[in-house]
Amino acid sequence: MRKRTVRRVLSLVLAFVLCVTVLPAGKTEAEAAFDIDALLNSVELHPQRTGYAALDRLLENVLKPYENATTAEKVRACFDWTVRNIDYSWAGYTSANSGYDGFKEKYPYDDYEEGLQKAFPEDVIARTYYTMSKHKGVCYDWGAVFAVMVRYIGIDAFVHTGIFRFEWDTQSGHHGWTEVQINGTNYIFDPQREYRMCDDGTGTISHTRYYGLRYSDTDRYTQETEINAKRDAQFLSVSAHRQKLVSVGAYVSRSGSVTGADTYDVGTTATLTAVPDEGKSFQGWYSTDGTLLSTETAYSFEVTGKTMLIAMFEGDLFYDLKEDDWFLDNAINAANMGIVSGTRPFYFEGNGTMSRAMTVVMLAKLDGADLSGYTSTSFSDVPEGQWYTAAVAWASENGIVSGTGTDTFSPDANITREQFATIIASYLNWKQVLLAPVELTFTDTADISDYAVEPIGKLYGAGLLSGYSDGTIRPKNNVTRAEGVTILMAADRFLREVQEMEPQEITDWAA
Repeated sequence: MRKRTVRRVLSLVLAFVLCVTVLPAGKTEAEAAFDIDALLNSVELHPQRTGYAALDRLLENVLKPYENATTAEKVRACFDWTVRNIDYSWAGYTSANSGYDGFKEKYPYDDYEEGLQKAFPEDVIARTYYTMSKHKGVCYDWGAVFAVMVRYIGIDAFVHTGIFRFEWDTQSGHHGWTEVQINGTNYIFDPQREYRMCDDGTGTISHTRYYGLRYSDTDRYTQETEINAKRDAQFLSVSAHRQKLVSVGAYVSRSGSVTGADTYDVGTTATLTAVPDEGKSFQGWYSTDGTLLSTETAYSFEVTGKTMLIAMFEGDLFYDLKEDDWFLDNAINAANMGIVSGTRPFYFEGNGTMSRAMTVVMLAKLDGADLSGYTSTSFSDVPEGQWYTAAVAWASENGIVSGTGTDTFSPDANITREQFATIIASYLNWKQVLLAPVELTFTDTADISDYAVEPIGKLYGAGLLSGYSDGTIRPKNNVTRAEGVTILMAADRFLREVQEMEPQEITDWAA
């Protein structure tokens, strides 16, 4: 009899141990019938950024420590974050009795990623950003935050509302929560109720009470079916193609045009076609760094982001020079002579400014000067081995330039019109072309520095420098690249004319 009693006690103990082993701690039999973690880990993920830079940074910071975690671990971490980091408050609403529609805070929408298709209702984005950054909200906001977090991980989730029957079964009220869709079935996750059940987020979090519930296992939630369906329709599924429209275009040189420039969805194929003007031919497609991509008129490629190409037609050296540019011929001639090149591939930048170093280098090229023997200067700010050192040394030793101070040249400084005129006049004098200055009558003649009055008078008298239509000469203005090549080419033509004169003609001209 005693043996039978002992055997019965052992059987009961074994049965209890077996039950404890089969049923996870804290789960009812109904809840233990499925494993929410296993379901989460079985999902094919499609991570979905919001597209709002500031909000995506907040989401990234929450999930960064879990980069190598399982999907279930990531979801649990997000659930725990919402429970721990949000306090119940109507501060973001017009009044405590306004309901969910009284939300007043707005998101800084101007930081949305350009061209990216929106995947979230804007009110959900606004509530999520406010709640995550201010750490306060109401049940709807808990639901919005967790839904956005789960979508960021890569699983479809929605914010649902309806009637919730509280734990004490004597009261019910309007409520908001999150539903996560796994293999076509929605599971309830309610971080706000868990917050209440664990001493307002300070106690132990249960991952069974309001974590991954099936509707078949609870009768506390009553859906606002029609309202939820409309809200769900505003979310783009994480597995759906999300368009990102970017601009695709081309810089086009003056002897043709291009068709096909438009906005394209990333991942699609764009085709740009070059159309030469009559009598012209196409040279090629180039990347903005000058790499030749194709010589065919039609060029197709997969769009990976915003794209600009360069379409060059034969005979056109720069794509930013147009037929009506007043300096066009001078720029082309200077480039063909090797005096000037673009500031970047195929880009002349006529409105760009010229530096003092650039001026002297261009002048040395115009002269065809042999710079091989010039390696250093007396200027403290012109070190050896720079791209301009030899040219500055040549110009300095031949009396064409002087410094800007006791021992400085200021090679990187923009050159002014009066400085430029002084250098050109000195160069012509070095070439033994003696110019007679004329009296200046510009309205701003008084603004010319004393050292530059005679040089400007010489160039103006020889037709190498002109004023502006308003009667000014603007001596302190910076010289643009367009102005610089125009004056240089005028000086070159002038020198050629002088060299072709007979001695008597030169004497008469100089007089």
